[in-house]
Amino acid sequence: MLTVVLYTFLATFLVLFVLMRYVLSKQQLRLRLGLIVEEHADKPSGLRVMIKRFSAYCESTSWAKKQEQLLLQAGVPFTGAEFMVISLGLAFFGFFLLAGLSGGQLLSAIAGGVIGYYLPTVMARRKRKKKQELVDEQIAPALTMMANSLRSGYSYMQAIDLVAKEMPYPLGTEFGIVVKEMNLGISTEDAFVNLVRRVSTDDLDLMVTAFLIQRQVGGNLAELLDNISLTIRERINMKQRINTLTAQGKLSGVVLCLLPIVLTLVMYLINPEYLRSFIVHPLGKLMSLLGVVLMGVGIIWMRKIVDIDV
Repeated sequence: MLTVVLYTFLATFLVLFVLMRYVLSKQQLRLRLGLIVEEHADKPSGLRVMIKRFSAYCESTSWAKKQEQLLLQAGVPFTGAEFMVISLGLAFFGFFLLAGLSGGQLLSAIAGGVIGYYLPTVMARRKRKKKQELVDEQIAPALTMMANSLRSGYSYMQAIDLVAKEMPYPLGTEFGIVVKEMNLGISTEDAFVNLVRRVSTDDLDLMVTAFLIQRQVGGNLAELLDNISLTIRERINMKQRINTLTAQGKLSGVVLCLLPIVLTLVMYLINPEYLRSFIVHPLGKLMSLLGVVLMGVGIIWMRKIVDIDV
């Protein structure tokens, strides 16, 4: 029975993962092609109509409002209410799917519902992390481009517009939003503060902070941008060196974490009676729970050791 539950659990997770990745990729493609404005202008159809209809009942939910910042930073074109409807829909889908695959086992069905509910949040956090990594890689070349354009006679607005046009996604898109906000009358300081709120990376925060201070006290903006670009490049090089030096420790941690799980599954498949006492006997259950807790403490400990903040 445990083997059936494990297989159905993995199958449900794979189906929900592929489904959510497909939905987010389609929405991101539409946003990058500029079609999302036309979708909002025209009458939506299909699944989007159903999501919008049910999202009206979730707009005042505190969870939906908290997810707005995550969706904004991840670049996911959904409101918090729509995202909550998607999460609840996948939760029901996972619940009934795993219930059917496991023969009506309530525990397995609940596990499928929990996976379906939290899978969109996990996917959105992954997209946010990937977007932040891309921004950190692109910000140093963008600053160099701005500094060179200022030296060649471009104005400040022209330098920002050049970055918006020449840099790829996501930094070019974000600077394009800054240009649009400034053209609509928003002050430069507020536009860049909004940029930091949408992206939320340390390097971008450093750039915006230095830039806002320079606008108040004056100075050579091109030289300031070069100095910030140099600092960011040195930080990236230091992070890469640290990742190289800690790669062996991270791999050892992964192996040590997966080894007990893999050995337990192999032993259960070969001889289920050998591990039955850990499932049936109260002392075995207590020892299994203690082992899981100690593994969790070890995982956290090893991550703290190899996680060096630059």
